[in-house]
Amino acid sequence: MRVLFFFFLLVTGTVAGQDFALNVPDSLRRYAHAVVREDELVLDVISPSEVESRRRQVITILNKNGLEHALLVTAYDKFQSVREISATQYDVLGLPVKTYRKKDFQDIAYLDDVTMASDARYLMLDLRNQNPPFTLEFVVTTKSKGVLTYPDFLPQSSYGVSVENARCEVRVPVAQTLLYKGARSPEPDITRTDKAVTYVWAFKNLPAIPDEPYNLPVSRFAPMVRLTPGQFEMGNFTGSFESWDGLARWNRQMQEALPPLNEKAVREIREATRDLPEIERIRTVYRMMQNSTRYVSIQLGIGGWQPFDPNFVHAKKYGDCKALSWYTLAMLEAAGVNAFYTLVYAGDNPRELDPAFPDNVFNHVILTVPAGVGDTLWLECTSQICPFGYLGTFTGNRNALAIGKERAGIIHLPALPAEQNVRTDSVQIQLSEDRKTAHIQWDAGFSGMAIEDDQFYVAAAYSDPQERRKWIEGNFSVKGGQVESFDLLMDSTTIGPPNGRVTLRASSSQLLNVTAQRLYFQPNFFQSWTTALKPDSARVSPVYRRFGNSYVADLQIAIPAGWAPETMPAPVEESTPFGAYVRSVSFSDGALHYRRRITLQAGTFPAEQYNELVVLFKKMKKWDGESVVFVRKE
Repeated sequence: MRVLFFFFLLVTGTVAGQDFALNVPDSLRRYAHAVVREDELVLDVISPSEVESRRRQVITILNKNGLEHALLVTAYDKFQSVREISATQYDVLGLPVKTYRKKDFQDIAYLDDVTMASDARYLMLDLRNQNPPFTLEFVVTTKSKGVLTYPDFLPQSSYGVSVENARCEVRVPVAQTLLYKGARSPEPDITRTDKAVTYVWAFKNLPAIPDEPYNLPVSRFAPMVRLTPGQFEMGNFTGSFESWDGLARWNRQMQEALPPLNEKAVREIREATRDLPEIERIRTVYRMMQNSTRYVSIQLGIGGWQPFDPNFVHAKKYGDCKALSWYTLAMLEAAGVNAFYTLVYAGDNPRELDPAFPDNVFNHVILTVPAGVGDTLWLECTSQICPFGYLGTFTGNRNALAIGKERAGIIHLPALPAEQNVRTDSVQIQLSEDRKTAHIQWDAGFSGMAIEDDQFYVAAAYSDPQERRKWIEGNFSVKGGQVESFDLLMDSTTIGPPNGRVTLRASSSQLLNVTAQRLYFQPNFFQSWTTALKPDSARVSPVYRRFGNSYVADLQIAIPAGWAPETMPAPVEESTPFGAYVRSVSFSDGALHYRRRITLQAGTFPAEQYNELVVLFKKMKKWDGESVVFVRKE
């Protein structure tokens, strides 16, 4: 899916003599790393396939945390050209220091490890090496021939940015429709003539939103105007955003222009899945696709939106998310299974799909596969290691648009609950006769989204031996320890939450501190909670956790004869709106038994409860760090 990022960070006009960097009102300095002094977006819609855009912005960067706004990037491709681009830097007094023209911007091709070809390029100017405070002025004019969407107007594009003045103007021919939806914004001023309708939104004195731990995306707080075309045209395919069905029909046009999977491939798939139950046919097709293809991005022209011919993927064994999903859909169809081509915004901060406002809020494609009565599977077709039917942090817990041959609909991609996303560490320790060496057997389990823990466990499970050892040494370290053997394994037979495990054998001469009369030992040396938060009585934002998870630590250590417990951590059972901490410690039959479970829930919690989370984390860190003390019997 073509994704073009626009960082329009500055404006035209003159600022000389206005002391921009010094003359910032106190109300706009609070929480601010940068202040947008002026911001103007003008969209001139010429036809469903042609739009001219002009973005102007002046921004004062107050401190080093605001330097991210001195990286200026504008994308262009076959459908969009950059007509004009410039930037001017001003000193603390508002005097011009240097002006940058188009020739001063780097012209960069968008290619990476998985992109084989793309007509997307970027003009970039990096001024982050300057010393704040200073002011930048930026202007960019583009023309699009081939339009799928209009840019939203979000004057506060990130935390720590305040705004003095911002304005958005959109001019649309009377024969066309502009669809818009404001959030925390005024209604537009609308002017009509015989030829066009003009919409204007204006914003003033927007205070900065602080960047706080466990924050919602800034777009959930900042004023914004979402803009989308009622009618659009790209690559000779026309469509409409007046309903979600309109976008679905546009996608179907592109899909129907592709040929079916060839008969030879269809016969091979039918032979491989014959007489299998439906769920096993789906699994077999998914495994065939994963074992024979790899993800490669090719974004040329309408190919940024239209899937490849499935026969191309079958022959070449590669494709992007659209191509691999469409190919897998064709394979499933050959196996007698119905599936839906599903558009989603993947990643940590997905754009919000509003059922009441059709818009292009997508950057990825997966498949939705109804499997039996009341059951549904989702297939991620770009990964060779993704477990069957698994939705993780990349695509889980968000809305998506599922498109079938005759119908389409908004669906919610679920997330596994905290109780199913479990990291379990079970450790058994035997001491040498001299009590100087601890022999450790460590078994770790990764269930549900826990397979993404520790720098992505699931990737390590499928890596080569050298990478596995590096991963083990980086994530399963023991003080003074030496890893003797290990193994990583993913269970590929399950249909529900995925499961993986690590088995590890190690020894350490520094795990216990033994004196003549006492033995000191921290039971939870292997999964100790370390995250701490700072109290904040003036928190502004709700506390947000997209996913829930659980952590279980279980230890048993044989204590030599002649020693008895002197100090034992007390049992704990703490429950809060954010989750719970439960711990038990006991000594019986010559062995110390320790078990601790942390469960953290997903959800959005009131800002005034934030300090409860701070206190919980502080207690968890203290409880996990507590030691037992054994004393030698007389």
